[in-house]
Amino acid sequence: MKYYDLWNAETGNLIASCRTQGEALGLVRETITLNDREAVGCWALIWGDDEDDEAGEMIADGAGLADLASMAVPSATSVAPS
Repeated sequence: MKYYDLWNAETGNLIASCRTQGEALGLVRETITLNDREAVGCWALIWGDDEDDEAGEMIADGAGLADLASMAVPSATSVAPS
């Protein structure tokens, strides 16, 4: 099963492991909202697969991760156009 991990690239610590990319980006957005963009400056989002140790790669890190999270719209708050 695919997973999405948020890592602190400076310390090598796992911040969170999520089932979806949207969930991971939501945590990034929440952290930015509660602190600021610099709070995720050393974070990296990496996907992997429990069934294939060779699969996976980095999706984004640092400012690019903050930008990606800011662009992602949470599906629960999406509003259909009228």
